[in-house]
Amino acid sequence: MEYSAYPQTDNSITMSYEYRCVSFPLAVTIDKTHTLEVAIQGYQDKINSLSNDGWEYISSDSLTTTQNPGCLGGLLGQSAASVPHKFIIFRKAINN
Repeated sequence: MEYSAYPQTDNSITMSYEYRCVSFPLAVTIDKTHTLEVAIQGYQDKINSLSNDGWEYISSDSLTTTQNPGCLGGLLGQSAASVPHKFIIFRKAINN
């Protein structure tokens, strides 16, 4: 999926958007003080904060990167590791 600031048409009005991706953890440890509600509240607070700054929530997505071992790891025969990432996507209209 590709996101860019190319113009988009909305009801015959050409709009241009700036996009922003914000990384979030794939997994959250839950215990007595860090409940599911607390974890969800973190996402909600970030979305509301960016919304107050004019950013519109669009969706969430994921991306997997490959991390090569460092010099010592390479010498010891370590392989590259796949690292998953989760992020949420926002957009803001650009004033033309």
